[in-house]
Amino acid sequence: MAQGFTLGELEREYIERVLEVEGGNKTRAAQRLGLDRKTLYRKLEEYAASPREGEPGVAPSEDPTSMKNEA
Repeated sequence: MAQGFTLGELEREYIERVLEVEGGNKTRAAQRLGLDRKTLYRKLEEYAASPREGEPGVAPSEDPTSMKNEA
């Protein structure tokens, strides 16, 4: 799954998944991630300012079918 991802992309994906598991609660997500809440907010602001490659919506790296034929 991680093949072809940069460390920054993996970090972003992990943070977004933890946020989803925590129901969008940033305080709990920060605690689970071992981050200060302000650090999590800063990272989320950075993610909002720099969209994933490609157009808005589902990035190619998020499409589960895009990784099947890349072996």
